[in-house]
Amino acid sequence: MTTLPAVALEENPILANNPAVLRPDWLPADGPFDDLTDAHAAHVVLLQEIEDLQRQRGQLVGKFEQEDEDYQRAQATAYLNGDDPKRLPKRTPQDKRDEQITAVWEQLLSKARVFGELVTRIIRTVKEHEREWCSAIAGDEHAARRRVEQLRQELAAAEAFATTTPKLRLWIERTAKDRPGYHLHWGALANPPTTDLLKIANEGRSAANSIPSQALAAEQTHDPDQEVERVNQVPDYDDEVAVDYSSPEYLATLDRSLREHVKKRRVGSAAPGGM
Repeated sequence: MTTLPAVALEENPILANNPAVLRPDWLPADGPFDDLTDAHAAHVVLLQEIEDLQRQRGQLVGKFEQEDEDYQRAQATAYLNGDDPKRLPKRTPQDKRDEQITAVWEQLLSKARVFGELVTRIIRTVKEHEREWCSAIAGDEHAARRRVEQLRQELAAAEAFATTTPKLRLWIERTAKDRPGYHLHWGALANPPTTDLLKIANEGRSAANSIPSQALAAEQTHDPDQEVERVNQVPDYDDEVAVDYSSPEYLATLDRSLREHVKKRRVGSAAPGGM
């Protein structure tokens, strides 16, 4: 935040009571209103000029203080060593110092007053256009909300597509193999499997062989009518379980579960007394 001379703050209460106007980001840099954009540019330029003059004044003061310090140090050394005091470093005469500092100060005060006038004019312009600008913004907000809703609908459609196509690909690949137990009815993919298998998929573990999927178990034990009824039921899952059913990890886990179950089934069939 830029610091202004106290006299400039006293002359313009807006500057004294509103520190925000002393910041370069007080006004929006970009927007639909040219008046504000132009005002922002002028506001930033004036603040920079004021800061440059303050820096220049500070450098002059620092320079003269350093001259005095060097002179006093050399004077003390000359006194102790018995040197010629005429060889002491030169200092800028006081009248020259005052002249230089005063010149910068007058420029600084002039810029600060111009800055105060600019801030006052900007505030007046905002008051004059308040209703017009706010009305235009309201229209833009309404259009933006409609666009956001449209994008949400497009995103939902894309997510639905991305969720369905990997499942369809898995169903086609399983069906094309035409091996015993490899066929999987579409409802097993369209609806989530058991909660235990969901937990396995969510944790990224490959222990699905210890927990047969509900879909495959249903094919082993249920008749078609019962299976259709089961598939159409919506499972009651824990709200904290969150699995992306289209993710490669989930589909790989489900595929491993089916493979292990088929393997067990074959071993059971080959054993004495097997199916």
